[in-house]
Amino acid sequence: MLVSSAVEVYPRETMGLLWGVKEYKKLGRKKRRVLSVKAVYPIQTARRAPTSVDWGNKSAKIRLLNTLRGIRVGIIGEFHSHTKVGAVAQPSSEDLRYYLRESLAGRKIIGKDWIEMVIRISEYKVDSFQKETVYGNYRYRKAERFHVRLSDKTYDITLSAWFIKPKSNRLIARQGIVWIEWPIT
Repeated sequence: MLVSSAVEVYPRETMGLLWGVKEYKKLGRKKRRVLSVKAVYPIQTARRAPTSVDWGNKSAKIRLLNTLRGIRVGIIGEFHSHTKVGAVAQPSSEDLRYYLRESLAGRKIIGKDWIEMVIRISEYKVDSFQKETVYGNYRYRKAERFHVRLSDKTYDITLSAWFIKPKSNRLIARQGIVWIEWPIT
């Protein structure tokens, strides 16, 4: 859903919620506590543009968050895409200002453990005579990069995960390891 959500609305940005749990996974020789994303929920009512995305319909946002809290879904973060030429797969200063405003306003959008997954997506020009490069899952990387080919278009996609923590009147963003269990849609 992460990738299909980004491809579906490209060249506009997308966003959504991440559901998951805290669990332990063996990474290398050690077991480590991780936030494991189990499902994603793209926000259908988001207001999208080529350089920004936001919740759009505020009453739909309130209904969705109240419903998810009511059924006790573990929201552990959000995802969004960057489509601008030269964009990178990390939260922009504007993204961090948004989370800081929400946090200071007491909206509880950021919990103790919060992940922001950023999808950097762009069209990838493949020469019809050139062999297309395919990226696999490389363990313990700070980001995952791969190509998705859909009929006549190929997209270059990079996923990264960031732990966002409020601290006083600012936010700390620390990049985490991306571990993708294939196949990813």
